[in-house]
Amino acid sequence: MIHILSSPLHPPPETRTLLHQAPADFSTFTLALARTKLASKLDPAQRQGGTTFAPTNAAFRQLGERANRFLFSRQGEGCLRALMQYHIVPNRTLYSDVLYSSNGEAHRLFSGHGGRSGDEGKGEGERLEEESANVWLGTLLKDWDLKVDIKREFGKVDMRVNGFGRVRLMNLLARDGVVHVLDRVLVPPKRIQDKDEGEGEEELMIEELVERLKGCGNGMTRGEL
Repeated sequence: MIHILSSPLHPPPETRTLLHQAPADFSTFTLALARTKLASKLDPAQRQGGTTFAPTNAAFRQLGERANRFLFSRQGEGCLRALMQYHIVPNRTLYSDVLYSSNGEAHRLFSGHGGRSGDEGKGEGERLEEESANVWLGTLLKDWDLKVDIKREFGKVDMRVNGFGRVRLMNLLARDGVVHVLDRVLVPPKRIQDKDEGEGEEELMIEELVERLKGCGNGMTRGEL
């Protein structure tokens, strides 16, 4: 079979290039990567694929002016670095329908027959037009993983991170992995009796930000925050 194209095909850009090409959306994220020297973690020569969750500029504004001033100050640099590490998954590439491990092995997330996992024994008329998958991804932030929930229903796909962070645009193909665009910044959840709580606040207080990014505020007193 031959497909005739109106323009030549080019290989996808690197993740870093892809982000830099859209400053109206990602200038805050790319600035944060540069300030924390984490841009080097997106060097294709040093990774075997990977998944980057990129919050938009509007997502950073939702943190509030005070939190942003702190994060981009010399005093808050450690917290900014921890926050950025929480958005980068090394060596595992998650698309909305398949997960690739560091050795390139593909793991399909859905059965492909339009029903939930475990529905294989049902007749065609009984199968639900909905499937869901849950994936845990280790990040560059030590001891903190991301829980990604993906639901496919009647041809539409919804992806959420940690149960609340909606992926606004998914599967941006990069030469060294994939980028998913977020409508809010990911912050490690506050755990009370092993339950995730405290995700509904409109503006995150600095003290809580430091607490949830464990260890990033070492050496600072409460008065300095």
